[in-house]
Amino acid sequence: MVHNLNKCLQGSIYPILFGAILIIITFSNCFAQESVGTNNPFNNAFVFGLDGGVTIPQTDYKQSKIGFSVRGVGEYYFNTNSIHLVGLKLKLGSDQIKGEDDRGIISSQDGPRDIPPTFTTSIFSVGLAATYSLSIGDFFFPYISAGVSNLWFDPKDDQNKPASGNAKDLYSKTTYAFNFEFGLRFLVSDKLSINLAVEPSLPRTDYLDDVAAASNEDTYSSFLIGFSYSPFYSSDADGDGVSDAIDMCPDTHSGIKVDEFGCPVDSDKDGVPDYLDKCPDTPIGIAIDQNGCPLDSDGDGIVDAIDKCPDTPSGAKVDEFGCPVDSDKDGVPDYLDECPDTPKGIMVDQNGCPVNETNLNKFF
Repeated sequence: MVHNLNKCLQGSIYPILFGAILIIITFSNCFAQESVGTNNPFNNAFVFGLDGGVTIPQTDYKQSKIGFSVRGVGEYYFNTNSIHLVGLKLKLGSDQIKGEDDRGIISSQDGPRDIPPTFTTSIFSVGLAATYSLSIGDFFFPYISAGVSNLWFDPKDDQNKPASGNAKDLYSKTTYAFNFEFGLRFLVSDKLSINLAVEPSLPRTDYLDDVAAASNEDTYSSFLIGFSYSPFYSSDADGDGVSDAIDMCPDTHSGIKVDEFGCPVDSDKDGVPDYLDKCPDTPIGIAIDQNGCPLDSDGDGIVDAIDKCPDTPSGAKVDEFGCPVDSDKDGVPDYLDECPDTPKGIMVDQNGCPVNETNLNKFF
């Protein structure tokens, strides 16, 4: 089954692998926008781990035997305040694969080969991978990763001596491999977690067992258990995704979008955070009220910034400049005008009514 998977992936593994890594890293910032106020120790964090377990190979030998595996891991997870976690992983590993076969002489790409009844190959690897993880309930973190490793391998026979092809330098004992990992991380404290993982490896060589007797490369899978430790983890009391060490607003309510300093976002910079701001697009420099909306001191519907008559009495009808309307243009605003339809050019008194002869004499 593993051989068939290797064969299928040979022609398409490059675009699949590097495309996946590029997509994961490119969209890490998009994932970070889905703020849910999660408080996890892998946000903007370095994590170091140690795993151990067993390996099961798929080689040209008839029977696969269980070997041992150990690795050290260093990871960095990008800054996020969502349930999505994206990071990069550096791996140093030491694996052992084994096989058993009683055929003696077999056909290979290098001609008939006399193979020992058992082989043991030690593999040292250094690799880099991109990782995507999901926070479930702030305690469970299932993850997947994909990456590339460089391998150095050393096949030995049943006498613990270099196998014949190895001893004759029949092939290069270094190659690269594509690695895929599926795992679950369980958080037991702010800094410590337990890991379970399965990691299939697809090396680009058929000589892990010292003999190339098939059209497909040798492969192996590691089954691992271990722990991870985040030494630089800083608590995040309000769960906004910004650690307390740099959080300038440590008591932000859950679910509120925050900036890089942990304070509620204020898009229009008017001093009222977006979650309270009923007018989040107020132009800079405009006086505002407690709701973040432009101030309208006299309540006439015209904001102070453009109101030429900011002290208009309540209830007075105003024009676009905030000044009381004077429909007949007689100089007396409608809210005071007792004769609002006075013809143009007629002299009026303080009530906006035409002046009669008796009152006219008072003007001369």
